[in-house]
Amino acid sequence: MTAPGRYTPARNTLRRARIGQALNMQLAVEALRAREELLELLLRHADNADIRFDSLLEWQVDSVCSIAQVEAIEPDLDRLIVLLLCIRILANDGQFARMRTLKHRLRSIATRFEVERTYLYASTDALADILDGRTGRANARMSRVLGLERNSDATASETIAQPKTTENLHDLLGLAALHSAFSAADRTSLSNARKIAIASNNPVLLAFSDSVESLIDASAAASTIAHTSQNDPTFQTPQLQRYLAERGVDTLFPSQIHAIQAGITADVDKVVALPTSSGKTFIAELRIAATLARNPGCRAIYIAPYRLLSRQVETALRSGLRPLGYRVADLGSSYDTEGSSDSLAYGIPDVAVTTPERLDALLRLSTTTRAGSDEARQLLASTRVVVFDEIQLLGREGRGQKFELVLTRLRMSYPSIKVLGLAAATFGTEILADWISGDEPVTGARRPTGTIELRWETSGRIMQRVGNVESRITEISRSSASDDAAKLILQFDSEYAPILAVMVSRPLAESLARKVLRASPAAGRIWRDSLQASERELLDAAVEEVRTLLGDSHHLASLLQEGIAYHHAGLPAHVLRHIENLCASRIIRVLCATTTVAEGADLPFRVVVIPHLNFASSTNRLERDLYLNIVGRAGRAGVAMEGMVFVLETNARTLKNWVRNTLWNSAAPSAVTGRLDDLLSESTLSYSPEFEEFKTQVLAWIGEAGNQIDDQSSVLANATLTSRRDLGAARTVQSLVGTALRQLENEGLARSASPYALTDLGSRSRLAGLSSFSCRQLDQLIRGPYSSFFQSLIGIRQITEDQAIGIASLCLSSIESLANSLWLRVRHSNSDAAEYTLREIVAGRLAWPSSDEMYASDIRLLSQWIMGASYTALGQIAPTVPGGKGLFRGTDASKRSSDASEYLGRLALPTSWTWSAAKAMLGDTNDLIPVFVRQCIEQGVASETAVRLVTTGGMTRNAANIVASALGGDWILARTILIDLADDSLQGLSISTLDSQRLIRFQQQIRNGDFV
Repeated sequence: MTAPGRYTPARNTLRRARIGQALNMQLAVEALRAREELLELLLRHADNADIRFDSLLEWQVDSVCSIAQVEAIEPDLDRLIVLLLCIRILANDGQFARMRTLKHRLRSIATRFEVERTYLYASTDALADILDGRTGRANARMSRVLGLERNSDATASETIAQPKTTENLHDLLGLAALHSAFSAADRTSLSNARKIAIASNNPVLLAFSDSVESLIDASAAASTIAHTSQNDPTFQTPQLQRYLAERGVDTLFPSQIHAIQAGITADVDKVVALPTSSGKTFIAELRIAATLARNPGCRAIYIAPYRLLSRQVETALRSGLRPLGYRVADLGSSYDTEGSSDSLAYGIPDVAVTTPERLDALLRLSTTTRAGSDEARQLLASTRVVVFDEIQLLGREGRGQKFELVLTRLRMSYPSIKVLGLAAATFGTEILADWISGDEPVTGARRPTGTIELRWETSGRIMQRVGNVESRITEISRSSASDDAAKLILQFDSEYAPILAVMVSRPLAESLARKVLRASPAAGRIWRDSLQASERELLDAAVEEVRTLLGDSHHLASLLQEGIAYHHAGLPAHVLRHIENLCASRIIRVLCATTTVAEGADLPFRVVVIPHLNFASSTNRLERDLYLNIVGRAGRAGVAMEGMVFVLETNARTLKNWVRNTLWNSAAPSAVTGRLDDLLSESTLSYSPEFEEFKTQVLAWIGEAGNQIDDQSSVLANATLTSRRDLGAARTVQSLVGTALRQLENEGLARSASPYALTDLGSRSRLAGLSSFSCRQLDQLIRGPYSSFFQSLIGIRQITEDQAIGIASLCLSSIESLANSLWLRVRHSNSDAAEYTLREIVAGRLAWPSSDEMYASDIRLLSQWIMGASYTALGQIAPTVPGGKGLFRGTDASKRSSDASEYLGRLALPTSWTWSAAKAMLGDTNDLIPVFVRQCIEQGVASETAVRLVTTGGMTRNAANIVASALGGDWILARTILIDLADDSLQGLSISTLDSQRLIRFQQQIRNGDFV
């Protein structure tokens, strides 16, 4: 059913009113009249509606949102009645996320009755608490007002008797009925109140009774305990009944109910394709809880493809599964066979959270006899379910191709493991689901919250999208994209904070943050004054840590003090976590970020602004799948009834009309399917990072499930997602596998023995995980000039400066490290030219840049990073690169320290991976080299003690190096000293307040025996 024609203008009027309201603009709209027209229609729906979840159409839900949110000049009682009607309609439809956001409006209107109608005030405020999930608080408050219990905390309005007017008696009856319904589950008083309301023609009491009845009925219909127990007998056990009771999630979204009814908690393969913010993580938690309960001693692995998402998932699962006593641990994010063993050193967790890259390393390690292989085998062999979040990424070029092959290898090596795929794509997942489960995906639910999409034309017109129709909202003059974005952000008041601006690059993110500050010099002080004392303490602690890590005069510290931040890969991990936590607590008002927070992050943004469209992609434009992910950041469940997304249009020739024609195209997106066949053109090049990754995946598979299979090319190809698309794709993948096998044979890593088998070099390269070129080059180095160097590292606990230089030189000897070097960035400004240079080096037509000055700077910077030099110091010793933009260009100290953070942040991962690869190439003697060296390269510290303080104690690298200097580099000795050290001695170290707290907390954990 579409919106009846006579109501469409009213709906558009109300949408325009609420957008204008958000923008603090007094638009000439007749909101009250339009609302009354829509109320006429919705009242008929409410009178006829039973509890039927997701029965409302989108336009009806949107109309309810408008009616609930638009401010209109009217009597307070009328406003309350309207809100109660909206609660009733939303409850009947299972729109719990939207309904709960009305708690703020209920509290606001409740205060209007506090003096004259205390009982109505109490019941309205209690209903707001109930919507907020604080039923116990509501019951206690109502008990005091009703005189059922008294304590010293009771306020004057809670103890003063009200005049015995009919009005107050009806208010008292409503309060008593609400209390009885929620404290004693007795609805008799509620039923009586409704009868009296009808008999006395009391619309407030009637609306109150009806809304509470609907809320109770809808909550029962969406009961978590009821649905899980009915659809999975495992949840009927006392253990899981207690877990659900303590978990605190009493009701489910309709999307979650649909998934549970589809059997996602059973031991089966499934793909759940639901919109963002639909509660997929909780669905996964229920599946994990049921699987572990059904299979005592088994384990679960949760794959999160982004580091931020991984941290959020680990926190959520650790908190959620705590009542069951399950241990949840993050195994890390990068490819690292050494780190994989170290991350399991404290025991194998019941639930391991990891990235596809770390899972790749675990699979390879499990087939060896190296340190940590027993634990890796035990984890994988005991795993019964793998949850793969954001599984639609398998359909993307780049990392998606790696993800596809890692998941293929896992399923072939451990066919008993069941896969639960969680996809944010709501269309086009049929091929993916067929590959995973041989069944249809679980789909069909709407997002629990809404999104208003708007585009700001270069002419100044702001257009809204309603289905397939656009309409004008208002007009605001345009100038430049960044200036316009700053102006738009400042239109919103603090109710909408934090506002997210998604930028295409780090410089633009920082520039916009500074423009927002310059355009609102007084707003920061007002914002800071509005914070609670505890919130200011958190903000000040973050500012202190930014200054400690990046320098006293760093721009970000000044911005944070004004409630503004930016977020990108050029910031240290500790700073990024501070910004994320401040956003989560709504302590900052504006965040300017690259796509680091656009994919999968669950942060409380109500408004998202996209100032530019020229994002890095194969088309150099914002693609629709990324746009939909960005849209998903606005208006998350529990944050707002709906989010707003503003896209600023441009007249650039390649981007003109891109929003209307592509981003707002209502056609179903293309199917999520594998992209391995895209590598066909790459396979003929002398060097292609994508095809080298494909080859190392094939190499890994030969050492796992593929070493006893005759027709290796067809068997591996047929097991991939890409081959499910059509026969042509399957033949292409088979051809690619054959090409990879022949190249591996030519490079000495495999031998054709029907089937192909690994050579000794291939076995070592397989664990290394780097390209064939890098593995062969490292093999020559460690058996030549570096043979004695490794011997000198046996038994060390502290890295010397000479050793750091040697480590840095070796780590920069892989093509993967060179691809992230300053040498390559300075030499080439675009990726195509850079990749051409790397191909020339691999082909032998261009020499390795060993004697180049900029390459020497790479070695010097990496060695100083390992020795613990601060970002400020690294920025000072880095060469000044000619030109106006890019790394280390110019002399601004703040920029150079950020440049150092970005540069080492990118270089640390491939160089630490290269170090582990070099150790893998050593063969059996690799276990004699201390594991902590790899972590020194990755973390930027110089000793075993400093590594422990960073990785286990959670300290910043600056503080870890200072404390390690005081305690000594040998962790066994340092641990003994730390246990016996008095607290006041720890306080005397020159480290930040937060690092002092972390150190004291770590010391106490060691004393308690939590860490070895």
